[in-house]
This record gives sequence, C-alpha cells and structure tokens, in this order.
Amino acid sequence: MQREEGDEVGFHFFQCVRLIFEGHVERAALRLFADRARLVRPDWELAPASIPAVARICRRLDGIPLAIELAAARVRVLTVEAIESRLDNRCRLLTSGVRAGAA
Repeated sequence: MQREEGDEVGFHFFQCVRLIFEGHVERAALRLFADRARLVRPDWELAPASIPAVARICRRLDGIPLAIELAAARVRVLTVEAIESRLDNRCRLLTSGVRAGAA
C-alpha cells in the first residue's frame, strides 16, 4: 500500500493492493481468508470443497484485503456458502456485528 499526498488539507490517499489479477483470485487471497477465519475459529480449515466458494467471495469483494478479512471473520457463525449468499448486501454483512468499544 502506498500513501499519496492529497490536495485537500488533512486528507491522505492510499493505493490499495488487490488480491485479484485479471479476474483470477490470487493464492494470497485464499490464504488471507483462511488465516483470518482461523483467528475467530481455530479449528476452521480451508477444505478442498470450500475453495471455490472462498474464491468467489474474494472475487465478489474485488480482492480488497480488508473486505476479505471482514468476510472471513463471519466463519465464526456462518458457513462460507452462507457468507457468499449474503454478499448481495455487502455493506450489511461486513459491518454488522459486535463493535469494539461500544457502550
């Protein structure tokens, strides 16, 4: 990720690295999803049968690392197929849940 100075005072722009190349999901995207999923569910494994669904999730999230991390955190309560089916409403899926520091 590279930081670029913006014309606006107080704003900084970052160039986001995507984990998709010419429509193909990079292995790094699958690895990122699996690593983050294991943080919330240590017993979770990327089974061969789940790879296509995880790849579709990564592709639908445009390979954006933060979006992939947020989706992977949902394996605590959802299957990868359920996560994929709920991506029609990405903002709701990726932003709902317990917030740190909530009163």
